[in-house]
Amino acid sequence: MKLSRYIIVSILTLGLSLSALSVTAHAEDIINEPDQVNARLEAQAKLQREKEQQKVRTVQASSTLKVNVEQKRASTTEKHASTTAAKRVKLVELKKRLDTNQQERLKAQFDKTFKRYEDAINRIEDLSKRVDSRIAKFEARGGNVTTAKARNAEAKAKIAEARTKLQATKTQATTAASSTAPGTAITSVIKKFADVKISIKAAHAAVVRAITALKGVKLKDGTATSTPPTSGTTTPPVTGTTTASTT
Repeated sequence: MKLSRYIIVSILTLGLSLSALSVTAHAEDIINEPDQVNARLEAQAKLQREKEQQKVRTVQASSTLKVNVEQKRASTTEKHASTTAAKRVKLVELKKRLDTNQQERLKAQFDKTFKRYEDAINRIEDLSKRVDSRIAKFEARGGNVTTAKARNAEAKAKIAEARTKLQATKTQATTAASSTAPGTAITSVIKKFADVKISIKAAHAAVVRAITALKGVKLKDGTATSTPPTSGTTTPPVTGTTTASTT
């Protein structure tokens, strides 16, 4: 009987102890709950701060990257502009050199043509002077040299005409050769040279006719000329013209 009461009392005592422990644990939980809540809140706040900081760092990194890209783009644009400007300057300088070379070649070609035509005019003029000399001799011996004089006068007029045209052409050629856009001017010069050539050929033909007119002229002593009255040969600077040979 006593044993049963003892067991019951022990069980009740154990139950009360467990209850007390449970109550104590619950009380401790209640006491510690604000700290845990604060800890969770602090953890959440910390996590939020870290997210905000990461967001700020991301924005800063993006801004820095954008600035770097813009700076690089600006630098590339500046270099490209500088390179383009340098190339443009080189092209301008090259064009100037080409223009200068072209002008020099044109001038050399014009000078060469002018010299050739001038030499031809001088040769024809020298021949005309020799014809004049022969006409004077034949006239002094009583020969009829009227036709020869007329033909030689024509030659002198054409020689003077050729010289005038050649000088005008030379002036225009100098202007055309110095032009940066000669085009039409050169075409005009070429036409003027062709016109000079026509006058030279006409002068040469007139001298030839004067020489021909002196052939067979009867003199006072009854003799007649049978050969051209001058010596030398002249050839005009054009193809297809007559070459006058005199003795």
